[in-house]
Amino acid sequence: LRNAFNEVCSRFDIARVWQNHSEFGDLMRAACREALAPRHAECWDLQLGQVRLEELQENSLVRTQIRKQAQKTEEARKMHAAVRAKTNVSLA
Repeated sequence: LRNAFNEVCSRFDIARVWQNHSEFGDLMRAACREALAPRHAECWDLQLGQVRLEELQENSLVRTQIRKQAQKTEEARKMHAAVRAKTNVSLA
């Protein structure tokens, strides 16, 4: 089972796991089912916990998420300003 999980993990970099956690979870569940089937055991579901990252990786992920959030916030601010300007023109 551990080897099956390691094989799936080796196909994902940490950023991809973060961005596509449902895909990663689906692949891990499939690996669990495949590994347990020859032993006549069944994998109902899988919950991953205590995932530890190197500090450098974690900091990089956090910075990336902060950057993406700042971009979305700026886009929303620009859209808000455009709507406000149109509203002001309509009211004038």
